[in-house]
Amino acid sequence: MDVSSMNEQLQEFIQKEINVSCNTYIQREMNEKIVTGLHNLNTTFEEMFETLTRNTDNGFEMLSKSFEQKIKTLIQEEIKHHVRGTEKDSHPAFLAIWTEDTVTLRRNDIIKFNHVVTNVGNGYSPMTGKFKAPKQGTYFFGGTVVSAPLMHFI
Repeated sequence: MDVSSMNEQLQEFIQKEINVSCNTYIQREMNEKIVTGLHNLNTTFEEMFETLTRNTDNGFEMLSKSFEQKIKTLIQEEIKHHVRGTEKDSHPAFLAIWTEDTVTLRRNDIIKFNHVVTNVGNGYSPMTGKFKAPKQGTYFFGGTVVSAPLMHFI
């Protein structure tokens, strides 16, 4: 084996190691940003929920619309910053919300959210209300329920 052949093999090996290191770094950075983003979203949701419960009288409808708009904006910003590249490199994500004032549910009913803000990976079906994981991984689901004064949940 001559020196030029060994140099080529060495360069290929170095390039592969660089690619692996870069991919690992990028994945770690993206995961940290996603966790930070989710923490920020959770903090924002908690603050908005506290505001909403303090102003249930005349401000309920106005705060509800503001809440919906802030959620849309935050999710769109997160998606813009964290979901880039081709479909195979993207991370599945969806946000679906209920924008009506009330919903009546019976046992075993599936909530079919009436407004899908984003559906990266098309895992959420607005027709069935079901989410099917498009790829293997860890998924986070959260929800917020608000009750009008003197109302209750069973």
